[in-house]
Amino acid sequence: MLIHRCESCGSKNIKPVKIIFNYLGTVVKDVPVVQCQMCGEEMMTSIVMARVDQLVKEGITFYSNV
Repeated sequence: MLIHRCESCGSKNIKPVKIIFNYLGTVVKDVPVVQCQMCGEEMMTSIVMARVDQLVKEGITFYSNV
């Protein structure tokens, strides 16, 4: 991941997790994000967000990089 610090609290204590993400009314499973261990904020890169957008437009509900 390209995120090294929490955008909300500034903590460096973050870990990668996979979430179920509701985007434009469509649920996409196993989306990779990082979660701050201090405040619980979940963050994703613009690359991941662009891929989620593409998947939703194609009608796919499971995240994959392929």
